[in-house]
Amino acid sequence: MIENVKRNVYISGTIISLKLGECAFITSNGKVTRTSEVIALHGTRNGYTVFETRNSYYYVSGYYTPGTACARYMSQAYA
Repeated sequence: MIENVKRNVYISGTIISLKLGECAFITSNGKVTRTSEVIALHGTRNGYTVFETRNSYYYVSGYYTPGTACARYMSQAYA
């Protein structure tokens, strides 16, 4: 039986959109990364914001764009 293994993606950048059930958008080095659907928000670990999509685990070091769902979620859940 083949096991479905998700890849780990490490990005240094700014999360501009992060909501459950939607694609996340991250800016890094002048480029925008669009993920597949976000299925879980795992909070912060060792300076990274960690979330899971249908295909990958994302570890983002950097900033949140103020006013985004991500910034509100993180400030409420991990204050």
